Amino acid sequence: MWLRLWKIRQRRFRRSPEMARLRHFFGDRIFHASFWHVSRESLSRGLSLGLFVAFTPTIPFHMVLAAIGAIFIGRVNLPVALAACWVTNPLTIYPIYRSAEKLGNYLILHAVVIDDFLKFMFGATPRAFIIRPIRISLGLLVYALLAALAGNLFMRALWDFTHYRLGKKPPRKRLARPKPSPEETPNTES
Repeated sequence: MWLRLWKIRQRRFRRSPEMARLRHFFGDRIFHASFWHVSRESLSRGLSLGLFVAFTPTIPFHMVLAAIGAIFIGRVNLPVALAACWVTNPLTIYPIYRSAEKLGNYLILHAVVIDDFLKFMFGATPRAFIIRPIRISLGLLVYALLAALAGNLFMRALWDFTHYRLGKKPPRKRLARPKPSPEETPNTES
C-alpha cells in the first residue's frame, strides 16, 4: 500500500515544473545511477572530489560545489563526496588554515618566481591584507591537490584490501566464446 503511494508521488514529482527546471539545467546527469553506485572507481573519485573541495577556500559552499562537481564530472559517488567535504569543519578549520598559511609563506619565500611575481604586481612591500590571502590560498591549493591524490589512492587500496585480501574474489571477466568455423559445424542436412 505505502509503496504504491510512494511510487505515485514519485511519478507526480517527475512531472512537476520543479523537476522540469532541474532537468533543463542539469540534464539527465542528475538522475544517473553512478551517483549512488558503489564501485572502486566511483568511491575513489567521490573521495578525491570531496577532499579537493574541502580544502578550497570556499567555506560555506563546500557541499554545493561538491554536488555540482559530481554532476558535471560524472561517475562520482555523491554521498562520499558530500561526506568528505566535512573534513574542514568548524573544529578543524583554524588549524588547517593556519598550517596552510605557513606552507604558503614557505612556498612564497622559497620560490623566487612567486616572490618576483608578487613584487611586480603589488610593489616592493605588499600589504598584509593582500599577501595573506595569497599565502592561504596557495597553501590550500597544495593541500587540496595532495589530499585528493592521497584520498584516491587510499580508497583504491582499501577497496583492493577488502575485496581481494579478505577472501572476496574479483569479478570474472566473461570471455566471448569463439564462433565455430563453418568447417567445424556438423552438417545436419544429410
